[in-house]
Amino acid sequence: MTKDDLLFYINERIVKKGQYYIYQNVPQQIGNAIYLYGNNQILDIVIFVDTSHEQNGSTGMIINLDNIYFQLNQKGSFRFKDILSLSLEKHRHQNVKGIIKTNDNEYFIEDENIDIENFIDALSHLTNIDIDFQMTMYEKIEHYINLVLHDIENNEYEDLELTSFQKQQINEFYQNLQIIESLDDENYQYELEILCQQAINYFNDLGLDSDEVDMLINIQEEINNKKEQAFHNAQNYYDDIMHQYQQSNPRMFEQMKSMMNMLGIDENELRNKSPDELNHYVEDLCQRFGISKEQIENLAKRFQQKE
Repeated sequence: MTKDDLLFYINERIVKKGQYYIYQNVPQQIGNAIYLYGNNQILDIVIFVDTSHEQNGSTGMIINLDNIYFQLNQKGSFRFKDILSLSLEKHRHQNVKGIIKTNDNEYFIEDENIDIENFIDALSHLTNIDIDFQMTMYEKIEHYINLVLHDIENNEYEDLELTSFQKQQINEFYQNLQIIESLDDENYQYELEILCQQAINYFNDLGLDSDEVDMLINIQEEINNKKEQAFHNAQNYYDDIMHQYQQSNPRMFEQMKSMMNMLGIDENELRNKSPDELNHYVEDLCQRFGISKEQIENLAKRFQQKE
């Protein structure tokens, strides 16, 4: 690791509130910082961050090519080479928490003066350790869409030129994400499922190729698999009810009708429909439940076969 590497990744973006200094202009309060949470043997200070309200060095970070010393929400120090894992715990309506595990300790960084995401990301680049994101599947959708959109705006994708319409689409994604963030949990999850596929389509149209886009594709496949499994479970449940009904268990018929009503399916609407009418009905159900037309058609055929 060189000074240039350190300054490139651990830059002013890690500071929300406070002052960021590099080795060429380290202020006098560095002495107080070394006394309170540093080490008298510190050599070649490259970065000093002072997050104290009084700017007296009482809180912040001291960084050189080998170590980081800090007094944030907790006090500690570690060598870069001793880092074993990096994690970001990021949940909606909660502060972001960075978790740094070393050979002999584990630090939970949660400080309003530090941009935790940028700090952990910097450590990831400097140590070549991937970040473990401790988020729900839906929080990951929101996270990765935001990351890709920011990268597009920061010209991280080479030779990418956006039309005015494509730029407007980015603004629309941001607006949708802002609205979705304010929703209750059920609608938050529902809307992010829809937005995930829309974002994948948009990124594919732009020809983007990145780990973040791949993560969104993997999440979408997981969503599809869960829906597929849920649908198969519903089919099995329906078959079991019909079997019991055919075996002279009339109470099962009422249970079956109750299930259909819960799904918004009117058994009478499926009787004597023309192919075109049935196709339109199937498309409406697909849109309502967010599942494939093939799945709905299979279920519709089962209802018709039981007449």
